[in-house]
Amino acid sequence: RPGRQRHLPAPSPRIRCGQPRTGSGLPNTFENFGVWVIGDEQNGSFLPSSEQRHDGSKSGKLSYDFTTNGNDYVVFMQTNTIDGEPNALKLWVYGDSSAHFLNAWILDDDGQTWQVPFGQVTHTGWKQMTGLIDTTQDWPWTSISGPDNGIVDYPIQFRAFVLDDYSNGYTGDGEIYLDGLTTATVDGTVNEAPTATSAPQPTTSSNATSVPSNTPTPAAGDIGRIIYTSGGNLYTTDPSWSSPQLLGSAVSDSCSSPATTADRTINLNYGFKCGIGGSGAGVCTSPNGQYDVITNAVDQSTTSVVVEPAGSDNGQFIYQGEVDRAEGIRWSATSDSFLFVVGNTVYRAYPSGTYNQIIDMAFEPRFSPDGSLVLYRKPVGPGINDVFVVNADGSNPRNVSNQINVDSTCAVWTN
Repeated sequence: RPGRQRHLPAPSPRIRCGQPRTGSGLPNTFENFGVWVIGDEQNGSFLPSSEQRHDGSKSGKLSYDFTTNGNDYVVFMQTNTIDGEPNALKLWVYGDSSAHFLNAWILDDDGQTWQVPFGQVTHTGWKQMTGLIDTTQDWPWTSISGPDNGIVDYPIQFRAFVLDDYSNGYTGDGEIYLDGLTTATVDGTVNEAPTATSAPQPTTSSNATSVPSNTPTPAAGDIGRIIYTSGGNLYTTDPSWSSPQLLGSAVSDSCSSPATTADRTINLNYGFKCGIGGSGAGVCTSPNGQYDVITNAVDQSTTSVVVEPAGSDNGQFIYQGEVDRAEGIRWSATSDSFLFVVGNTVYRAYPSGTYNQIIDMAFEPRFSPDGSLVLYRKPVGPGINDVFVVNADGSNPRNVSNQINVDSTCAVWTN
């Protein structure tokens, strides 16, 4: 359905070496590192390091090695007491732009372990990330173990860090650094503040409803090329803009055409898409009628993708494995290529039988009407997505909404 997000399964709470060791409590500066116990999945290490640090002389270096096409993750446990009733954890993270999910586990007074999401590690350099303790959140917030009574019973304890791969199809290794784990009481809005050593971050929502000063405000009726919905409002932006323009409160949102405000009606272009069924074979014909993409559900989790001249049996094998069936097959208007999605990774395939990755993390990718660009949404924080465009060959990705505190949904091209 429009606006949905796909989520990986939550890691299991299995413990390899008994209960976690006890630390000195929060705040934790990692100067007195102590002993951290790894879970059953031997997918990395967590050690004290002076290679990168935000404060003091040490940080925690979390190295990961995800080798399979399954749900790879790694858990490091140490029990730390938490005073009071905070509703958030804050952590300085030296990121590697991997987009992996970073979570914490907390143990409440009723014996229930909860997973607290810091978000995805999409940045490079130091950045403070915030994990809300809020049972109304979507995954990665979840109950891990213990009696689930639907509430967080205080007092609570910090129990573990979890790094979970962003896509089941990902394999690789890397490292991030953690420092300055603290608690906070916040108003429910996650506002992650970068330092001067961080990669550039999106602007805040306070200036998200204005067009940048070097971009002329569209004239009446000139609504830009992209429409999306955020916070009950319709916004417009353009591939060359870095900030959107507010069109007004959505009478009907951009999840169906036309999108409307009190004084505007906007026809939308969703492009050429075919869904992929869960059984049997399906045919997705190119807009010019010359090619068919044949998808076949081999089993519950495996789909094969073949392309061939329309009506022929001379197929070119493209791919077989886990395909996001809901994202389907999306042809370009020029019929030169089509998109398919594995996990959250977008691939562009060609009638010749070749394909290549163009986006490593995306929801609802759509070719532009001329086929030169791809529009998509991407997480920028827990439960928050911004709108991005990228050249059709995967080059020059850029954020065109920059609304870091408000989720953006149903990003669509206009006619």
